[in-house]
Amino acid sequence: NYTGIVTAHIRRNRRSNIAGAGAVNMKFGIASNGRIDSVDIYRSSGSTRFDRQAMRMARMAAPYPKPPAGQGPVLVRIKGS
Repeated sequence: NYTGIVTAHIRRNRRSNIAGAGAVNMKFGIASNGRIDSVDIYRSSGSTRFDRQAMRMARMAAPYPKPPAGQGPVLVRIKGS
């Protein structure tokens, strides 16, 4: 499934641990070339800092593998240390 591919891609390209404990759910729009069209917080961790770091990490992991035709937004959960 493409969500699993995106999650694994983020993990492989993780440059540093996100500060603090928690988890954030994000919604991605990924273009056919693997670039991020949009990334939004779907469910906050409760920490603005944590959420910003997670969004930055997701953007830095681009480009992503090419999505299948007709793929809609992808929901991804990112956990901290």
